[in-house]
Amino acid sequence: MDEFFNLLKKRTPNFIADFLLDSAESFSYKEEADGRPVLVIPGFLTNDHATLLLRSALLSCGFKPYTWNQGTNIIASDSLINTIHKELVRIYDEHKTPVTIIGWSMGGFYARCLAKMSPELVNSVITLGTPFKQKIDIEEMRKKYTKIGIDIDDHPICDQYTNYMGEIPVVPFSSLYSKADIIAPYQDCLETETDISENIEVDTTHFGFVYDPESLRIILNRCLEHKNTWSKFKL
Repeated sequence: MDEFFNLLKKRTPNFIADFLLDSAESFSYKEEADGRPVLVIPGFLTNDHATLLLRSALLSCGFKPYTWNQGTNIIASDSLINTIHKELVRIYDEHKTPVTIIGWSMGGFYARCLAKMSPELVNSVITLGTPFKQKIDIEEMRKKYTKIGIDIDDHPICDQYTNYMGEIPVVPFSSLYSKADIIAPYQDCLETETDISENIEVDTTHFGFVYDPESLRIILNRCLEHKNTWSKFKL
C-alpha cells in the first residue's frame, strides 16, 4: 500500500491528463468515447480514492467514469452486491446504453458477478489483477478477515459472488495480468480464451494497474469496444 500512496502523492490527475493529451491517440479517444459510461470498482481494502488517476484518465479521454461510492472494499455481502447492482441499473437508465465495468483486484470479482447477473446492462468487463481462478477457502478467508477485525460469520459472503466469480462472463471480457504481480498470482488471473474473452499481459505491479501508462492505454482501448462489434486487443 505504501508504494501506491507514495505515488498518489507525487502524481496528480493532471499528470495523467497531460500525459494522454500529449499523444495523438487521445484525440481519437475523445471522438470515439463520446461520454460512454464506465463503472470503476476498487480493490480490497481500498476505496474510490485509489482509482482517482484511472478515472481521471477515462474522463480526460471522453468517457463518463463512475465511482462505486461504497467506501472501503472489504467484503461482498448480499446488501453490497444489490446496492452496486442498483447503481449499475441507474447508470444504464441514465445513458440508455450498456455500461463497461472495470474491476481492480477484488473489484474484478464484483464486475464479473454483475455481468452474470444482468448481462444486458453490461457492455464489457475489464479486470485488473483479479485472481478469479483461485478457489475460495472459507477458513483461510476467516483467518485473513479476523486479522483486520472482521468476523465473516457476521457478514455472510453473497452466494452470487462465490457462484459467479469463477464463471466466464457472457459479455466481452478482458483480464489484465502481470507476472510481476506479487499479490495476485498471474496464473489465477488467466481466463479461457474465446471469441469474446482475452488475457492481456502488462509489465506492472499490482498497484500499477490503475496508474501505469501502459495499463491505462490498454484500458482506454478496451473501453472503446462495443459489445456487438468487440474484437481482441492488438499490440
